[in-house]
Amino acid sequence: MSKVNSAYTTAINFSVFLMFTAYAAYEAHGKPPKAFTCTDKMRRRNAKSEQGVSGNSPKERSPSPSPISIHHLRCAAAMSSSSAGGAAEEGAAATAAAPQQAGPVVTCKGVNGLEKVVLQEVRGSSAEVYLYGGHVTSWKDEHGEELLFVSNKAIFKPPKAIRGGIPICFPQFSNFGNLEPHGFARNRTWSVEDDAPPFPVPTSNRAYVDLILKPSEEDLKIWPHSFEFRLRVALGPGGDLMLTSRIRNTNADGKPFSFTFAYHTYFSISDISEVRVEGLETLDYLDNLQERNRYTEQGDAIVFESELDRIYLGTPSKIAIIDHEKKRTFVVRKGGLPDAVVWNPWDKKAKAMPDFGDDEYKRMVCVEAAAIEKPITLKPGEEWTGKLELSAVPSSYYSGQLDPDRFKCPGGFNQLALGGLVEVYPAIQASRQHSTSTYIRVVNIVLHADWKYDGHV
Repeated sequence: MSKVNSAYTTAINFSVFLMFTAYAAYEAHGKPPKAFTCTDKMRRRNAKSEQGVSGNSPKERSPSPSPISIHHLRCAAAMSSSSAGGAAEEGAAATAAAPQQAGPVVTCKGVNGLEKVVLQEVRGSSAEVYLYGGHVTSWKDEHGEELLFVSNKAIFKPPKAIRGGIPICFPQFSNFGNLEPHGFARNRTWSVEDDAPPFPVPTSNRAYVDLILKPSEEDLKIWPHSFEFRLRVALGPGGDLMLTSRIRNTNADGKPFSFTFAYHTYFSISDISEVRVEGLETLDYLDNLQERNRYTEQGDAIVFESELDRIYLGTPSKIAIIDHEKKRTFVVRKGGLPDAVVWNPWDKKAKAMPDFGDDEYKRMVCVEAAAIEKPITLKPGEEWTGKLELSAVPSSYYSGQLDPDRFKCPGGFNQLALGGLVEVYPAIQASRQHSTSTYIRVVNIVLHADWKYDGHV
């Protein structure tokens, strides 16, 4: 038995070596090595493999110069519009596009002349961030498919918050306090910070923008605390969308302050009846439709048959949103954000919202990384960091197993251990049939996973 275990261990080490070889080859040459080419038969078998999901943020390398200072460009009027969720952009001066050749970071005018920043990753994925609200309104994959939902009736005009995308809820989530619902950060104009202080995990990727928000005199009247809120929005090499918030207490009077927070993410889906959310099973939640009474989730996944508005408590670092019709899974990875909000307004509430289409509830779901139950408290000089990373992968690679300590072998391939096709290799191999971007994304997820061999062969 010990010899068998030793053989499997050797095979696992070899497969990990192959994985790193593939990754290094892609970094160096822009394509996977020939050794990883699949036959059609193996592709079909690999398509059934299960993909483990990492909860750790990718480790990034030394910081690069500010993208704005190097690539601060203006969109040409000839560029075609790339607005999110079908929201109309009015007038030639307001049109903007995700640039194809202009560079990784472009500033231009969006809806109603509001300034926005467009991020473009070299393999084709893109994101758009409005300075109004520090608000991500678009995240597209390498094929140009929109992954975030923005209402066709969204009002891009201050002081109304933009309906959809990723609103920033700070310093208050919902009505957990005396401020306006969801706080004021989402309807303030942020500034681009050209030389932000180094982030704890700097990025070598150039498709990012650093924004900063400081309180105005009016803000201090309604929330008398001085702060600096820095937000980095970045696109990873595989098209993953990463948001990092850093909030610092800059009070000169020595007083601490407390706040609640959420990334109020609207995901674009095929149909709400085809979606399930996994990773929140058996957890306690506060039901906003039942006076925030506390319950325990009984199902093996969250499905939607009517309005749902819940705050799940003490959630894991990874949550999956599985869209059966699109055969796509969104993986939500988060740090510093223990709670998660799941929301869909359903038909009655949708009709009551002036900036939301009557039937649009069918095409969206909110799964929000948050800190709500226990407010964050900062003393003067202290800083809090909250991270969100979003990935979109084919559902065939998602195992349903969100435990980072157990990276299971997909059925059929675990018997090929001695040939090197164990644990990690099938997921990398299978990802080849979709796109190079998916290939890199799967490799990156595996590279940063806290996985270990669980002894099942």
